[in-house]
Amino acid sequence: MSEQTSPTIRLNVVGRVQGGRYDGWYLVVLPKAAPEAADSYTVYICTDTTFAFAPEVRECYNTWLPNYDSLEYHIAQHFPAVEWDESIPPPRFTSNPRTMNLAARFRARAQGSQANQENQEDQTDQEE
Repeated sequence: MSEQTSPTIRLNVVGRVQGGRYDGWYLVVLPKAAPEAADSYTVYICTDTTFAFAPEVRECYNTWLPNYDSLEYHIAQHFPAVEWDESIPPPRFTSNPRTMNLAARFRARAQGSQANQENQEDQTDQEE
């Protein structure tokens, strides 16, 4: 059984996948900048270099990976070879400042559930 080797990984550089299921697709690996994400990465793949989500026009996917080892494994499993091209500008994803991050949404949901439970308990006390 031979061990599969990962192609060279370049951060913040767009590459074109050579071979495999995603042959001809574009790939970019971006490190997470958020302190709580530490050593994690997001791999974006798309049928063109826009990396813009528009299902009626193109296919685009992303995968979050918690550390460099999992990044290497993911790249080796899905992308047999990547031709990196520094002339293609990497995508710039902007976050919506009005949209809460996932942790904040969970906190808000938990606080909302707790408030609903307290309201139900208050109503029960008033009925008695």
